[in-house]
Amino acid sequence: MTTIAQAFQLQESPLANLKGDVKGSIKLHLAALARFLNLRTTLTDEHIDFIADKMISDQYYKWLKPADLKIFFDRIKMGHYGDFYGNLNSISFFQSLDKYMIERNGEIERLHEMEAKQLKEDMKQSTVLNYFINKDGRIEYTDAKKAQIAEEERRKMEIDAETKRKQNAHACWLTDDEKNRVRQIMDEWDIPYTDALRLMRKEKSGGKDEPDEQLNTDIILI
Repeated sequence: MTTIAQAFQLQESPLANLKGDVKGSIKLHLAALARFLNLRTTLTDEHIDFIADKMISDQYYKWLKPADLKIFFDRIKMGHYGDFYGNLNSISFFQSLDKYMIERNGEIERLHEMEAKQLKEDMKQSTVLNYFINKDGRIEYTDAKKAQIAEEERRKMEIDAETKRKQNAHACWLTDDEKNRVRQIMDEWDIPYTDALRLMRKEKSGGKDEPDEQLNTDIILI
């Protein structure tokens, strides 16, 4: 794994959804980094503990994948983010991590632009290949297009069924007002049920993301 694009496209859970001792694993990587850099002033246990905590709880960092961390630590070792001159602390570490996040966001935006461009090209091709005018002068889809439409309908039915399952799973702990607010958010923002549920919970907590085991379980299933 050498590029940000490869890490982003990898089917791998982010730090927020990983099981096991994620914090302990990050602390081991930090300790190994400090030894590799041969620092005059090394990272203290307090620094390492603080950095690990922030990386798994901060809204900005917790969606990084383990592959991102490997790329980031490798880049630090190669001097990609400058020379630490024998000193590394939590401030200089997060300054470097923020630079990586900027690089990552730029790469993700580039990938999305490529996908949108490819989708536009595919739509142009579908206009030519997926239908024809029959002898009665009516539009008729090719067999390939009919199969595609049938598959899309099948997937939509599966998604609708999964959404209903999640809604029923949460019905036991949502009040009627909360259920109505979730439906309202889904209609206003045209977003899936789980995202609307998270926004509703965030509204109730005054804009803060509060941990919720039931909600996290559903998010992992997406």
